[in-house]
Amino acid sequence: MAPRIGIISNPRSSSHRAGQAGLAEAAARLPHAAPESREALRAALAGFAADGVEVLAVHGGDGTLREVLSALPQAWAGPMPAIAPLPAGRTNLAAHTLGYPAAGRREDPTDLRRLLAAAG
Repeated sequence: MAPRIGIISNPRSSSHRAGQAGLAEAAARLPHAAPESREALRAALAGFAADGVEVLAVHGGDGTLREVLSALPQAWAGPMPAIAPLPAGRTNLAAHTLGYPAAGRREDPTDLRRLLAAAG
């Protein structure tokens, strides 16, 4: 059975505002939140936990990933989800460290296609 995947995206990122087709498609098929504040982020994470999300895709840069990882312990009930970075920031050093090809690499449409395929 495919894992339940949820997406947190940074509403202030240029890639989010540009309305990329891949993110729009993924957001239509999967639980998605673009929280505007830390409180909204914690509420979104708590909702994803209650919905049984097992993989949390983080669409943003290093700052977005840091905010999500910082909020998880207080907001998530139950086993922590796997984290799937979808690099869409300026530097994306965390994604690079985790195996993405190059620092500064922006979101590749194949990242979202793989995410959608994994979701079933």
